[in-house]
Amino acid sequence: MKSTDLGVGSFIISLALTLSLGLFVNLVKVRATSSTYTVCPAGPPTCNYRTIQAAVDAASEGDVIKIATGTYTDTLNPMVSITKSLTLRGGYAADFTDPPDFEAYPTVLDAQGVGSVIDVLGEITVTLEGLQITGGGDGGGLRIMNAMATLDHNKIFNNTRGLSLNNSQVTLSYNIIVSNTATSGGGVCVSEGSAIFSNNIIAYNTALAIWPSSSTYLRDKEERQPPLSILTTLGGGGLCLFYANIILTGNRIYSNTSYDKGGGLMIVGGATTLTNNFIHDNQAPIGDEAFLIGGEASLAHNTFASHTRGTGLFVQGDKTFGDPGIVTMTNSIFGNYGVGIYVDTIATVTVDSTLWGSGAWANTTDITNPTNWQGEAGYIYTGTLNLWDDPHFVSPETGNYHLRPDSLAIDAGINAGIYTDFDGEPRPYSAGFDIGADEYWANPPQKIYLPMVLR
Repeated sequence: MKSTDLGVGSFIISLALTLSLGLFVNLVKVRATSSTYTVCPAGPPTCNYRTIQAAVDAASEGDVIKIATGTYTDTLNPMVSITKSLTLRGGYAADFTDPPDFEAYPTVLDAQGVGSVIDVLGEITVTLEGLQITGGGDGGGLRIMNAMATLDHNKIFNNTRGLSLNNSQVTLSYNIIVSNTATSGGGVCVSEGSAIFSNNIIAYNTALAIWPSSSTYLRDKEERQPPLSILTTLGGGGLCLFYANIILTGNRIYSNTSYDKGGGLMIVGGATTLTNNFIHDNQAPIGDEAFLIGGEASLAHNTFASHTRGTGLFVQGDKTFGDPGIVTMTNSIFGNYGVGIYVDTIATVTVDSTLWGSGAWANTTDITNPTNWQGEAGYIYTGTLNLWDDPHFVSPETGNYHLRPDSLAIDAGINAGIYTDFDGEPRPYSAGFDIGADEYWANPPQKIYLPMVLR
């Protein structure tokens, strides 16, 4: 039911202003910013509204909308349109008792292929928590444009693209983004703006990667914009990142597919930081785990592993704009690739403290920069610390790429200024920093892990 959450201190301040200045409107403003609306499948009188859009329309800036468990559908396109600063939170039982339980009380928003599930538009600040977003047709699961947003503990699945983030500032934590399909960025596509991804699962997404005509492509490139023709063709099964500022920390990106470039990630320009990520078993014709063109990328303590013998990272400069593409990598593991890192025209890759797989995990070629037909090649600097050994993962057949106690990666790394690992455990545990996303602990602290996601 609609409630008003006033602290005693806020009430006294507002009352004092009302009495002394006659500003009754001030009390109204304080109350308006803390209003809560409820949504449930049954509608009134059990709750305030039956549809989420009705609650959004009734709410004011800063309000909270609590959504009870159930499956919500609508014929609207988008199903929910948000143009004001709000918090939408799922995972509630019928009595709306806090705290919500996202697992016990799933809140499903299903657009049934009619259009996008949720649009967040304009210079607003929105929080989405504990929602299951599915069935997005044209427009996908979630579109955020020119806004600030926080996405926490959501599941985004079976959409025509999971998320589109355009010229926005978005923080994504503990989300599961799976089984979405688009022409590019099957899971997520970011165009300009910035995003921070932490502790998310991005898996089983697909980029169909259909190229436009060359004339359209060249015209858009000259305009130096993030045009639709490029964004929908470059690839990136899991993520497509286009001229954006991106931080990815503690994510698992796996089993995504692109039919052109970047099975896991497609990165075009911008500035990208990857730390403590497990990136494994993605597939693409070029750059199974990641394809990077232009821009700058800094990678530290990441684990790359494959069962398909493709190319781990493919790095290429952007000759059109003279953007060479600069990648620095520290404390990385590369195992079981045909080519671990491929450095193409005018790009520069610097790697230090790397464990290259051997034995069953050997790469056919660890790193290469072949000369093209124009006599051009990329540049490679390998640093002084290169190791070759079986990484001794705990259980790679089930997707567990943590380190066993006999791994040569333990204590073998250098100080890259990273003091926690994928699980949030402190680094270093003993004599030195471990290579890869995991810091081996003999008796790890108690943790609650995100589950592996099955297709």
